[in-house]
Amino acid sequence: MECAQRHDLPDAVLALILRRLSMFELVGSALLVNKQWNQVTRRELGEVRFLDLAAIARTSKTFILDAFRIVKLLAFLPRLKSISVHNWPLRNVDVAAVVLRYVKSEHIRQVNLSGHVFEQEQLKEFLLACPNVTHLVLARCDKVDAKMLRQACDLLKHSLMSVDVSECPKIDRDAIQVLLAAGVENVRAHSCASLTGAVSLSTVSAGHKRASVLPSGVNLDLSHCKNMKQLQILGSALRIKTLTMNGAISLLEIYLVDETLLQLESIIAAQCGKLSSIRIASSEGSVNENLSLPKLASLNFYGARQLGSESVGRICHASSSSLRYLNLNGVCGPEFRTLSASLPSLRECDLRGCRYLEAVHLAFGPSLEALMFSRKSPLTDVVLCAVPRSADITGARPSFQIYFL
Repeated sequence: MECAQRHDLPDAVLALILRRLSMFELVGSALLVNKQWNQVTRRELGEVRFLDLAAIARTSKTFILDAFRIVKLLAFLPRLKSISVHNWPLRNVDVAAVVLRYVKSEHIRQVNLSGHVFEQEQLKEFLLACPNVTHLVLARCDKVDAKMLRQACDLLKHSLMSVDVSECPKIDRDAIQVLLAAGVENVRAHSCASLTGAVSLSTVSAGHKRASVLPSGVNLDLSHCKNMKQLQILGSALRIKTLTMNGAISLLEIYLVDETLLQLESIIAAQCGKLSSIRIASSEGSVNENLSLPKLASLNFYGARQLGSESVGRICHASSSSLRYLNLNGVCGPEFRTLSASLPSLRECDLRGCRYLEAVHLAFGPSLEALMFSRKSPLTDVVLCAVPRSADITGARPSFQIYFL
């Protein structure tokens, strides 16, 4: 019996073998073996949708990578949807410049250029050739600023949904405003040192995107912006859905105004140790006790040590009909001594670590599942109404007045 030769292999078997090779080996060697290998290799490369060039560079030991080989590889990936150069290991190859110049495809949806330096004109050339990008990651890109983002938003005004500009030194209030005005649904700006003092995000002007194409809700993440002292959300056209400020250690106040709040579903401000005030105001600027947050379902103030009873009570009252998750664990300032609210939709409430809490007057509903108290809190006056018998109450004491459904 004669041994099967490499040109006798069925296409399906050959494809399985080729999948064990790196993409650079496919382009540099497999294409050159014979006609069958060439055809199967091209077919396999044509099915590639996601490309992490850094991962390929770290695992490729056969070839010395240079710009020419990267350009050659890109030419054989006609239906690529996602490309990343994050954590590129080779300093002698400017991979971002290669990608921005030579990737030209309407199929590209996601681009990760984290950690690279490039000019505004380079990004413009790329976005003109790839007009359907939806997710753009520009974290730790030193030259990204409001002007560059405005150009990107103009070029991708019908497709852009998500932008990450974390740790970019030039990202300031104007840059965030540009993204919100362009209708970007997910804005992530972690650890942006230029977001300093009072950061005010206001109503989208008429010169920007039409209201008809603005997203139904925006997820805004400003976590670990350590120089931000006040965050003001003003204007109904912003439509904030999720507001995240974890680790903003200098944040003193959150100021929310009127119709801005109609879409708000979640506020996450964990480990904001100096946060002491949450204000809800009417459009005229005066505090309005009757304003409602009709969709707010989650509040997380874990470790916000300086919050007081007035701020917590105000926001609980505004979201009383919709609130499902309330985390006040570690709100341990001397100003937080009482908590009184009616929360018929609440499922979980965490009051552990509230070392000065004395009085708790809460009314629940049939959806309550867990209620947690600290055994170290004074808790001299606790009245819990409409508590379902299936609810798990941790840290309860004999002195608690509990009225079950």
